[in-house]
Amino acid sequence: MIGVVLAAGMSSRFGRCKQTFILNGKPIICHVLESLGSLIEVNVIVGHFEREIRAVLPEFVSKIIRNENYKKGIGTSVQLAIDYAKAKREDLLITLGDLAYVNREEYKKLIMSYRGKAIYSSFNECYGPPCIIPFGAMSKIPALREKAGLKGLIKDFETVPIKNASRDIDSLKDL
Repeated sequence: MIGVVLAAGMSSRFGRCKQTFILNGKPIICHVLESLGSLIEVNVIVGHFEREIRAVLPEFVSKIIRNENYKKGIGTSVQLAIDYAKAKREDLLITLGDLAYVNREEYKKLIMSYRGKAIYSSFNECYGPPCIIPFGAMSKIPALREKAGLKGLIKDFETVPIKNASRDIDSLKDL
C-alpha cells in the first residue's frame, strides 16, 4: 500500500498557501505527512504552490508528483494518484494535505480496518477521505471528471469512524 497526499489546490478560500501555514509549530502538510510517514510510503501531488510546498516537505517523502492540470479541479489530482498506484500495482491510501487533525492512530485504524475492499473514513454521518482504494478496483473506476472526487464512483465500500476526518482546513477560521 502506498499513500498519496493531495496538495495541488489553489487554497482560494484560505487566501494563501494553506499547506505551508504554520499550525502548532509546523506547516499544515507536515502534520499529515508525519502522521502517515511511519506507517506507509508517502507521496505528494503538488500544483499551484509547488515551490512553497516542496520547500517544507520532509526527506522521507518518496515521490513528488506535479499536477499540470491542478486548475481544473481535484479530480485531476485523484486521477494522478490512481494512475501512480496502478503503475506501482499497489493499493492506494488517498488523503488531503489539509487534514492536519487526522492523527497517526486514526490513519493506523483506517489501515488496520482495510480488508481488500474500498474503505472510507466516516464522520458526522458522511464519508470521505482519507480512504483506501484497492489496486483491483482501480481499473473499474471511470476517468474522473475534473472537479470530481471518488465519492459515488465506488459503489461497494466499507467505512471506519475517523472523527478528525471532518476537520479539513478550508479557511483561517477552521484552524
